[in-house]
Amino acid sequence: MVNSSTEYYRENRTLRKIIYNCPNCNYSTPNSQIQLTNHINAKHKTEKERPYQCSCCERGFAQKSHLLSHKENIHGIKEEKLKRSAVLYFITVTEKAGKSKKTKARQRYYINNTVIKSTDLTNLKHEYLDGIYLKRHELHYDFKHKFISLQKCLLWKKVC
Repeated sequence: MVNSSTEYYRENRTLRKIIYNCPNCNYSTPNSQIQLTNHINAKHKTEKERPYQCSCCERGFAQKSHLLSHKENIHGIKEEKLKRSAVLYFITVTEKAGKSKKTKARQRYYINNTVIKSTDLTNLKHEYLDGIYLKRHELHYDFKHKFISLQKCLLWKKVC
C-alpha cells in the first residue's frame, strides 16, 4: 500500500506501471510527467519557445534553475531567490448560514478572526471549538460553499 506521493513515484519507477512517452522521439520515463515536459522543452523546442527566457540575451531554457545559473555565470546577475513562506487569508463572513455545528462554529470564529496566516493553521493556532482546530481544507470548503468570501495574499521570504 502506497501512503505518499513520494512512495508512489518510487514504486512506479521500479514497477513501471505508468510510463510517460515523448510524442516526438523514443524517450520515455516512469518518473513524473514534469520530467517529460522538461525533456520536450529542452530537446524539441527552439530556445525562443522555451518557458524561461533570459532578459539579457536571446537564450531560452527549459528549467528555471538553468536560467538562474546562466544569468549568474554569463551575465554576473545573482537574483534573489524568494520562497513562499505563507499565505494570508482575508475572510469576510457572508449571509449564507451553515447548517452543521462545525460550520456554524467556524462562521462565528471568522467574525473575530478576519485575517488568518496559513502557518498558524499548520501550527494549530485557531481553535474554533473545544479541541477542534481550523484546517486549510475547512477554510476552502467554507469559501467553496459561499459561507465566506476569501482574499489571499502571498508572503515571501528571501532564501540564501
